[in-house]
Amino acid sequence: MKHAVYVVGIGDSGKQSLGEEALQIVAGAEVLIGGERHLACFPESSAEKCPIQNNLKTITEKITGEKRRVVVLASGDPLFYGIAAYLLKQIGATRLQIIPNTSSMQLAFAAVKTAWHDALLVSCHAKPLRPHIQKIRGAQKVGIFTDQENTPAYIASQLLEAGISDFRAFVCENLGGKEEHIIEADLAALPGQSFAALNVLILIKQERPLEVLNEGSPWRASFGIPDQKFHQRQPLKGLITKCEVRVISLSKMQIRPGDIVWDIGAGSGSVSIEAALLGAKVWAIEKNSGDVDIIQKNIMQFGAKNITTIHGLAPEALLDLPDPDAVFIGGSAGKMQEIIQLCRTRLKDAGRLIINVATIENLAEMNAQLQGQAETTLVQISRSRPILNLTRFEALNPVFIISWEKK
Repeated sequence: MKHAVYVVGIGDSGKQSLGEEALQIVAGAEVLIGGERHLACFPESSAEKCPIQNNLKTITEKITGEKRRVVVLASGDPLFYGIAAYLLKQIGATRLQIIPNTSSMQLAFAAVKTAWHDALLVSCHAKPLRPHIQKIRGAQKVGIFTDQENTPAYIASQLLEAGISDFRAFVCENLGGKEEHIIEADLAALPGQSFAALNVLILIKQERPLEVLNEGSPWRASFGIPDQKFHQRQPLKGLITKCEVRVISLSKMQIRPGDIVWDIGAGSGSVSIEAALLGAKVWAIEKNSGDVDIIQKNIMQFGAKNITTIHGLAPEALLDLPDPDAVFIGGSAGKMQEIIQLCRTRLKDAGRLIINVATIENLAEMNAQLQGQAETTLVQISRSRPILNLTRFEALNPVFIISWEKK
């Protein structure tokens, strides 16, 4: 008969972190599996010791066929980015018994005295950082499991390269152990530094005054930036909210300094840039990676550092963002109904929803969804163009600006 397989969480202080039940389970092990650091905590054990390295498949096969008492040692909470989740898939829940310990992530947030129920939690332990960069950009708090490759220094350098610099960093070393040490610094101070091998990286976004964020921007006092001043997608330079339409849309958003603004389908980021220069904290959501790069170029060009760019598709990309005071929708990728429904729910009281559409079919759909409670403005703009030694007017495509206020 096969015995239960115990997965026991162990803290950085080793054997001292275990309660009486866990100690008895380890003492009764006939096969003890774990990292070399964890196995070294039990030199007195007579169990067969199997170190976990890059051999999870072999370890799993051994556990599956083993008839002796097997105990697997894991870091902290084995179900939180730990081996227990893997074993549940491979072996099933019937044989597994899980004895959790305190996660090093819990210890890290406790050490920096910050609540973590609303934090973005990321594991870069044997996993790449890149898929998480855009999520980190939009987060207020981040907890990151590191490893020997993805060190705090490397992670910081990658974030800085992506234009993410507005975080205070806490490197929490040897948590729960005698050599516990917390290093606090700006993110920019981490590249090139060395840290203890056992660490968790905590990032807390710094709220800086808007006048500092946009200091040095030549456009701070202007409104209605000319289209040609923006970086745009080539060769389709027309994919931008035109200056006149942008100005009217922004006026209907009634942005005040400190407002939270969502720009959904941000494109080149022209609306985001102008909203940010008015003092708003802007989240620019864009599904096309090429356009995200263009938004970043425009952020750098205009000094609008109070913009967080999210590479994702609404409405899913909106779920973790702070509730907005104003929302601008310039594109929906076919999910307009779901996006409007979420925006109407999440908008603060007296919040404004502004939608730009170009067809009467979309206008009718929006009017029906907003139950006739929205105001619609038809904007038809013509710009002068030289023709030989004369001047004519060239019309831009008409745009319907739909405005809805939450009451």
